[in-house]
Amino acid sequence: MSAIPFSRVFASVQGVTWLWPSWLPLGQVTALIAEPGTGKSALALWLAGCASLALPPGETLVWPDGQPIVPAAAGAAPFPVLWCEAEARWAGHRTRAEELRLPLGGLYSAVPDAQVFRLDSPGDMRELATDCEKLRPRLIVLDSLAASHAHAGGGENSAQMHRMIVPLQSLAAKYNACVLILHHLKKEDKKAPRERISLDDARGSSAIGAACTSVIAIDRPDANDLGNRRLYVVKSNYARDFPPDVGFRW
Repeated sequence: MSAIPFSRVFASVQGVTWLWPSWLPLGQVTALIAEPGTGKSALALWLAGCASLALPPGETLVWPDGQPIVPAAAGAAPFPVLWCEAEARWAGHRTRAEELRLPLGGLYSAVPDAQVFRLDSPGDMRELATDCEKLRPRLIVLDSLAASHAHAGGGENSAQMHRMIVPLQSLAAKYNACVLILHHLKKEDKKAPRERISLDDARGSSAIGAACTSVIAIDRPDANDLGNRRLYVVKSNYARDFPPDVGFRW
């Protein structure tokens, strides 16, 4: 085997590009981690609307931090987004999408007729691969990692979790898509409440840290104002500097 010059290798490799600059890299897996009920799915729906450009009429085309969204060519169809629903919460998603007034033209389910998606189902994974080949999605959302696999109940099993994420890494790289996986935290130590979420707080944290090039988190920064939310980057392999926190309300 002969050595190959970097110039030749780099000629066939695309540099890192971003769906949402400094937050969601394309061709990579990003984890969105938070406590249950904090609004992971709602935020993912809004990000799906941003990614597909299927935003409500009159909305400014910006990401949650105010960065402009690069639009599709004039007259082009919305960028496709594939949603892999593992928690059977379609009714809640419909309600939230209606509240957000999201047009649905660019959003697609990876499973038919309000069924649930399973990472451990060869049939579901074949369908996901077929959908990716047909649609060339910009964003793939898995809601949630823990509900999508028979072995995910013990989320601290890092080896199992790594095996779950590998097929998603392959799809992200092949189609230059952002794969966003929604994931839960470990139980909080009531004697030492979290001030900010760290990578160690995620279930199966070592696997999340190894498999995901970006990890973002949502929390409630003010215990006296439960509607207040804070979104921030916990880990990023490619952002030169972590972006400022983003505050929002549900």
